[in-house]
Amino acid sequence: MGLFAKSKPPKIVATLLRPGERVMGWGLGPEQLDGQPTVVVCSNVAFHAPGYTEAILWEDIARANWDDPILEIAAIVEGKPRFTRVNLDQPGAVPDVVYERVTATIVTQQHVMLDGDKGARLVARRPVGSDQIRWNVIFDSGVNAADPKLRAIADDKLRQFRESAGV
Repeated sequence: MGLFAKSKPPKIVATLLRPGERVMGWGLGPEQLDGQPTVVVCSNVAFHAPGYTEAILWEDIARANWDDPILEIAAIVEGKPRFTRVNLDQPGAVPDVVYERVTATIVTQQHVMLDGDKGARLVARRPVGSDQIRWNVIFDSGVNAADPKLRAIADDKLRQFRESAGV
């Protein structure tokens, strides 16, 4: 059970969700520079952090890191990187829900080396409520994803992994 399991979420929580979404966890942080409260909501479909980012679907999150009180989310939304860093001094169940929801979308994954100590993670993910599999290449920090040589190697390794994974 999260920190807020017995308390009611702030009214803003309900306004952040789209029809059909259910609250799975929420947390609070210090007031933002514009005076608005920091409220983070995890639904069954997406991560919501108004004032920091638009809603991010769980299957779009490439990495998440919780280092109390900071939650960092790295996502790829419509082919573009999106980085979000939120201070949650009252995190509630948010760190646990983020971990569980992101992990739940992963069907299989494999880390591969591309050139020496440079690598990438190959990931098959199933979007929430879908039977289709979406494949991603997530390059390690410091790897130039625009390098055509590394991209070609990654694409070839992804092709091999897809053929061997059976999904």
